[in-house]
Amino acid sequence: VERLRTTTDPAIRAWILRQGYKNSIMYEYLAYIAATTGGLLDALRDASPDREVLTAAGDILEALVVGGPAEDMADYEQGADAVEAYLGQMTSRAETLADFQSVSTIAMFLERDDGWDELAGLGWTATRREAFERACERILADEAWAPRVYAGLDSDDGATYWRAEQAARRLGLDIFDIQVARIRRDPLGRGWFTAWQGAADVRAAY
Repeated sequence: VERLRTTTDPAIRAWILRQGYKNSIMYEYLAYIAATTGGLLDALRDASPDREVLTAAGDILEALVVGGPAEDMADYEQGADAVEAYLGQMTSRAETLADFQSVSTIAMFLERDDGWDELAGLGWTATRREAFERACERILADEAWAPRVYAGLDSDDGATYWRAEQAARRLGLDIFDIQVARIRRDPLGRGWFTAWQGAADVRAAY
């Protein structure tokens, strides 16, 4: 993928945007290439991007705001515009736990106190950040998320369950009994750490 970053082939660029950034280590390594070579902003400004593009956009923007060993949001000149376009799409089309996770990660990025002087020249002005924060709040406040979270908590897929658990925390849902039940079904699984985060006083005796 790194060797393809200068390609102008439309088919390859579309593949990089939709699938090429994915890897088993960190999406952060390839997110910038996916955003730039893949034409993320143009795809999000389409009147009705398909579900694969929306999911990929969430993955890519999430990786860019988290940052890491490669280029991140401070390197992406179209970053603020892409986030604006993405949140505009999510206002009416957010429907998966992956969508919730991506919007929530962007919201946490906006909540940080430092680093904005560096990003101001790339369009991350205080006025725009406030607008983005309000958009995130509206998306995450949708009452439809709670039933989606509980459905995810009933999943045997580890990634789905993890996203549901993180979403429940953001929404303030008390899922301690569900976590304990999962531990009892799979005592050697990965549920202990997050369950202990919600355990206090009497609950610790469970």
